[in-house]
Amino acid sequence: MRADQPCRWWAALPGLVIAVLVVGAYLPALPGQFLWDDDRNILESAPLRSLDGLRRIWFEPGATQQYYPLTHTSFWLDFHLWGLHPVPYHVENILLHALGAILVWRILLRLGVRGAWLGAAIFALHPVCVESVAWITQRKNTLCVVFFLASVLASMEFWLPRPAKSDKTGGPSGAKFGAWKWYWLALLLYLCSLWSKTATVGLPGVVLLLAWWKRARLVWRDGVLLLPFLALGLGMGLMTISAEKRQMLMDATAERWRFLPLERSLIATRAMWFYLGKLCWPHPLMFIYPRWRLEAVSLPAYTGVASAAAGLFILWHKRNGWARPVLVVVGYFVALLFPVLGFFNGGFFRYSFVCDHFQYFAAIGPLALAAAGITYGLGPLAKGRPLLRPTVCGALLLALGVLTWRQTAVYQSLETLWRDALTHNPDSWLAHDNLGKYLCQSGHFEEAETHFRKALELLPNDHVAYYNLGLSSTIQGNLDEAAKNFTKALEIFPDYAPAHYNLGNVLTRKSELVEAIREYRKALEIDPGLALAHLNLAGALARSGNVDQAMEEYAQASQWDPELAAAPLSLGNLLTSKGKLDEAVQAYGRALEIQPDNAAAHCGLGRVLASRGKEDDAILHYRKALEIEPNSVDALANLGNALVHQGRLEEAVASYRKALEFDRGSPIIHYNLGVALARQGNPAEAEAELAEAKRLQNLASQRAP
Repeated sequence: MRADQPCRWWAALPGLVIAVLVVGAYLPALPGQFLWDDDRNILESAPLRSLDGLRRIWFEPGATQQYYPLTHTSFWLDFHLWGLHPVPYHVENILLHALGAILVWRILLRLGVRGAWLGAAIFALHPVCVESVAWITQRKNTLCVVFFLASVLASMEFWLPRPAKSDKTGGPSGAKFGAWKWYWLALLLYLCSLWSKTATVGLPGVVLLLAWWKRARLVWRDGVLLLPFLALGLGMGLMTISAEKRQMLMDATAERWRFLPLERSLIATRAMWFYLGKLCWPHPLMFIYPRWRLEAVSLPAYTGVASAAAGLFILWHKRNGWARPVLVVVGYFVALLFPVLGFFNGGFFRYSFVCDHFQYFAAIGPLALAAAGITYGLGPLAKGRPLLRPTVCGALLLALGVLTWRQTAVYQSLETLWRDALTHNPDSWLAHDNLGKYLCQSGHFEEAETHFRKALELLPNDHVAYYNLGLSSTIQGNLDEAAKNFTKALEIFPDYAPAHYNLGNVLTRKSELVEAIREYRKALEIDPGLALAHLNLAGALARSGNVDQAMEEYAQASQWDPELAAAPLSLGNLLTSKGKLDEAVQAYGRALEIQPDNAAAHCGLGRVLASRGKEDDAILHYRKALEIEPNSVDALANLGNALVHQGRLEEAVASYRKALEFDRGSPIIHYNLGVALARQGNPAEAEAELAEAKRLQNLASQRAP
């Protein structure tokens, strides 16, 4: 290395410091659990489970919640690398955010912005970003920002080439453009950002703003060269709008989406001021901010509009001086926020018009401007005070880091998330619904139902609250009350597939199979990909004697969710009952390929093998089942049967006795134990067991309708 050539490692040190700051501030996020929407995007996402799912992610819009194929591909890779352990997912989000902050530094440095490193560090540590980093589902933000910023860097190399290279470009003649490789790289990176999340459709506007700032003028070629970018953005944007419309059709509160153009303009203006306010003073931060009441005819509603208009007028008037970079920041801020300002319907607008993760991309502009302002303002004051600037900047970053560290605690679990949401916004029906759901799953039914009823006070047509009340009643075994609540949910929103599905489950448990089959079919009309509905419909059909239809539904369940082991397992049980043993063996084998530790599949396969006289193989499967579930009555009883066939009576008796420890009310186990004891030469004990078997059988006959 030449003496006058700076060390590359030394040049990279500021970026390394940013990465260290990010990792340090977000360490508390690592133990965080999966949160809201993580179930649909990861935990219950069928496309993540198979190789074919990767094809569906890319070529079947609707297979995932939103068509963000690169984001869902990253989840697909994570699932196959780490399973459902959340820590690696968090690590990746944190590292992507750190990389994004480093790219911000490089862009600001390339633009010659004062305080470039400070601006990037503020973005890295600002607590408004916590929602995007600590919430795994927001991988779409942290992944997208990397491709977006990389595309901006590549675009600058083409539209704003470095002076030393601008005359040897290979670009369009008559204009100072960079090499074409940068253009195509920028386009590819932009496409990758759109595949991660379409919030960055405003990148062409950002490129024009930067060119206008640094070149002082735009040429017609700028617009022509951006046409492919605009086409990609328009295409992906329309796909996102289509996905949001599908969500509207699946929501009973659709009237909350309808706004007049004037109302949308007022929402947008207020949202921009709100976001700027949270960047300046990030307290309190909420997962669900209160949904504003629209007062289109009141004077205060226009204050924000008037202020914005006046500010833009002043900035435009001074555009040839100090205001030009400020105008660029304003334009950037609006361009990146535009998709979520309320001009287009978004799923989250049911709950609030604003949220922290909406401004993850847009925040970069104002924060960079603030850093430049701080650096400029401290300049005169720092003369003769060499420690002033690092002290002030260090104190600011420390404060932001502490706030971020504290804010990550909110995202530790579903309980901490929703309790914090209600602490700041007690009128959020969504938070009551979801906290109640969590409490219900945790066995705290009384507190859960209190939250569900509070949600209904706040939103009387909240079909989800009635649905959750139905789930709570189902878990507690109150089937009549559960059916009543599911029916009420369906009266409000007849096309709510989960309510039809769970009502079908309740009716199945009540042995009302005709009605249950009707509900399952209705659920599948609405959502054909509901694999569990196919599975349980098959079970109801099998109980009704419709074996062929049941087999078709089991096949459909496996097709929609190839990793659903219960489908081939149940198919194996049905085939066994019909004497189709070869097919049953294949079905059980498929279940064990999916889930090798499935005790029921080992038991089922063991029964088939035993019926074919292969007791040794059957015993191996029964013992494997008992390794997985030591208290499995089915495995213990069938193991006893196989041991009896081999004449190993002492072991068989021990297995039967062990089974009776967990199920003393089984007449068949008492009977088989009695037979084994008789063959063993214990007539007194055998007689007692046979008598108990007869008593239990008579009791069961008396109880039968």
